[in-house]
Amino acid sequence: MKQVTIKLYQFSELKEEAKETALDKMRDINTDYRWWDFVYDDFKTIAEYVGVTVDLKKTYFCGFYHQGQGSSYTASVNIIKLLQGVKEMAWKAYAPKAELDFPVINIDRRVLDLIQRDIIDTWAKVEPTNRETSVNVSIDLNFSYNRCGNYNCIEDELSRLEEDITDVCEQLNHFLFTALQKAYEYLTSDAAITETIKANGYSFTADGYPGFCIEKLAGQNG
Repeated sequence: MKQVTIKLYQFSELKEEAKETALDKMRDINTDYRWWDFVYDDFKTIAEYVGVTVDLKKTYFCGFYHQGQGSSYTASVNIIKLLQGVKEMAWKAYAPKAELDFPVINIDRRVLDLIQRDIIDTWAKVEPTNRETSVNVSIDLNFSYNRCGNYNCIEDELSRLEEDITDVCEQLNHFLFTALQKAYEYLTSDAAITETIKANGYSFTADGYPGFCIEKLAGQNG
């Protein structure tokens, strides 16, 4: 029987070069689970404040730093709540630092009144595109000329409204992907990895290689 002794060290005991090796070897330690769930939950809550009800089971992303990266989501849209939420920046009550570049929606008060009284029927939804890295926004704004004939240029007004609603939904998707990327960059940063290593008391060889396998073998033979 041959006995081999290998010394293991805490991260703080390693030399700088070995620390760099340890960090590289542990780069995925914070992302080997569904790390994006908390980003999804925040996104769903923020979207609710502007009338967009997200189905997280049909929310996707592909990243990062390569061609074809992006995100998409599925949602129903309450247009009245969207207009009010964007105008009042309602999401600030939950996420005051959230950066959302929504358009300024200037809708004619008379047209808004028609929507609120259901004289103009509204319906909108958001779905992923075929590649699942962007969204498709479908909107229906139906009205009867018999009931709305006194409103000049109503079609132009509704067309602008459709563009604004689409912009809001697309900006939400941009916000989602940016939040995912920022979270990933933090979780794979040296600072976050170092914190995880120290919190779990991981050990390393002198040259910075994780001691998982060695400790497991020692436990089996101990």
